[in-house]
Amino acid sequence: MEKEFSIEGWLTVSSDLTEDRFWYAFIGFVEDNNWFFGGGMKEAVGQDGARKIYIQGAVEVSLDLTKDKFWNIFIGFIEGNNWLFDGKIREIIDGYYINEDGTKGRHAFDD
Repeated sequence: MEKEFSIEGWLTVSSDLTEDRFWYAFIGFVEDNNWFFGGGMKEAVGQDGARKIYIQGAVEVSLDLTKDKFWNIFIGFIEGNNWLFDGKIREIIDGYYINEDGTKGRHAFDD
Protein backbone atom coordinates (compact mmCIF):
# COMPACT_ATOMS: atom_id res chain seq x y z
CA MET A 1 0.00 0.00 0.00
CA GLU A 2 1.24 3.47 -0.88
CA LYS A 3 0.12 6.80 0.58
CA GLU A 4 0.70 10.25 -0.82
CA PHE A 5 -0.59 13.77 -0.48
CA SER A 6 -0.97 15.86 -3.59
CA ILE A 7 -0.04 19.51 -3.26
CA GLU A 8 -1.31 22.02 -5.76
CA GLY A 9 -1.29 25.76 -5.28
CA TRP A 10 0.48 29.07 -5.09
CA LEU A 11 2.98 30.08 -2.45
CA THR A 12 3.60 33.75 -1.81
CA VAL A 13 7.24 34.12 -0.80
CA SER A 14 9.70 36.92 -0.08
CA SER A 15 10.81 38.95 -3.08
CA ASP A 16 14.47 38.01 -2.62
CA LEU A 17 13.88 34.24 -2.53
CA THR A 18 15.34 32.60 -5.62
CA GLU A 19 13.78 29.56 -7.24
CA ASP A 20 16.84 27.49 -6.28
CA ARG A 21 16.72 28.59 -2.62
CA PHE A 22 13.02 27.76 -2.45
CA TRP A 23 13.58 24.36 -4.06
CA TYR A 24 16.42 23.45 -1.71
CA ALA A 25 14.37 24.54 1.32
CA PHE A 26 11.32 22.58 0.19
CA ILE A 27 13.21 19.41 -0.70
CA GLY A 28 15.17 19.69 2.55
CA PHE A 29 11.87 19.84 4.45
CA VAL A 30 10.57 16.78 2.58
CA GLU A 31 13.76 14.80 3.18
CA ASP A 32 13.96 15.84 6.85
CA ASN A 33 10.58 14.14 7.29
CA ASN A 34 11.74 10.99 5.43
CA TRP A 35 9.27 11.67 2.62
CA PHE A 36 9.70 11.74 -1.15
CA PHE A 37 8.44 14.40 -3.57
CA GLY A 38 7.65 14.11 -7.25
CA GLY A 39 6.46 17.17 -9.10
CA GLY A 40 7.50 20.61 -10.17
CA MET A 41 7.09 24.32 -9.77
CA LYS A 42 7.07 27.57 -11.68
CA GLU A 43 7.62 31.17 -10.70
CA ALA A 44 5.41 34.18 -11.30
CA VAL A 45 4.80 37.70 -10.07
CA GLY A 46 1.30 38.42 -8.83
CA GLN A 47 -0.76 41.43 -9.84
CA ASP A 48 0.16 42.95 -6.49
CA GLY A 49 3.88 42.54 -7.32
CA ALA A 50 4.34 39.68 -4.86
CA ARG A 51 6.66 36.84 -5.81
CA LYS A 52 4.74 33.59 -6.26
CA ILE A 53 5.72 29.97 -6.75
CA TYR A 54 3.24 27.46 -8.11
CA ILE A 55 3.86 23.96 -6.84
CA GLN A 56 2.20 20.82 -8.13
CA GLY A 57 3.15 17.29 -7.17
CA ALA A 58 2.81 14.55 -4.60
CA VAL A 59 4.63 13.74 -1.38
CA GLU A 60 4.97 10.05 -0.52
CA VAL A 61 4.54 9.54 3.21
CA SER A 62 4.14 6.77 5.78
CA LEU A 63 0.77 5.02 5.89
CA ASP A 64 -0.01 6.21 9.42
CA LEU A 65 0.23 9.94 8.62
CA THR A 66 -3.22 11.53 8.57
CA LYS A 67 -4.24 14.36 6.27
CA ASP A 68 -4.68 16.70 9.25
CA LYS A 69 -1.21 15.87 10.61
CA PHE A 70 0.36 16.33 7.16
CA TRP A 71 -1.45 19.66 6.76
CA ASN A 72 -0.19 20.87 10.14
CA ILE A 73 3.41 19.87 9.37
CA PHE A 74 3.28 21.38 5.86
CA ILE A 75 1.65 24.65 6.98
CA GLY A 76 4.07 24.86 9.90
CA PHE A 77 6.94 24.75 7.41
CA ILE A 78 5.27 27.35 5.17
CA GLU A 79 4.46 29.73 8.02
CA GLY A 80 7.87 29.17 9.62
CA ASN A 81 9.37 30.67 6.47
CA ASN A 82 6.87 33.57 6.44
CA TRP A 83 5.27 32.29 3.25
CA LEU A 84 1.58 31.94 2.42
CA PHE A 85 -0.09 28.95 0.75
CA ASP A 86 -3.21 29.23 -1.39
CA GLY A 87 -4.04 25.79 -2.65
CA LYS A 88 -5.21 22.32 -1.81
CA ILE A 89 -3.87 19.11 -0.42
CA ARG A 90 -5.52 15.81 -1.28
CA GLU A 91 -4.92 12.34 0.13
CA ILE A 92 -4.00 9.57 -2.31
CA ILE A 93 -3.89 5.87 -1.42
CA ASP A 94 -2.69 3.33 -3.97
CA GLY A 95 -3.14 5.89 -6.73
CA TYR A 96 -6.72 6.90 -5.86
CA TYR A 97 -7.86 10.17 -4.32
CA ILE A 98 -9.62 9.70 -1.02
CA ASN A 99 -12.88 11.67 -0.76
CA GLU A 100 -13.68 13.75 2.32
CA ASP A 101 -16.03 10.99 3.53
CA GLY A 102 -13.18 8.44 3.37
CA THR A 103 -14.38 6.63 0.24
CA LYS A 104 -12.16 5.94 -2.74
CA GLY A 105 -12.48 8.56 -5.46
CA ARG A 106 -11.14 8.75 -8.99
CA HIS A 107 -7.65 7.67 -9.96
CA ALA A 108 -5.03 10.39 -9.57
CA PHE A 109 -3.82 9.91 -13.14
CA ASP A 110 -7.30 10.60 -14.53
CA ASP A 111 -6.64 14.36 -14.26
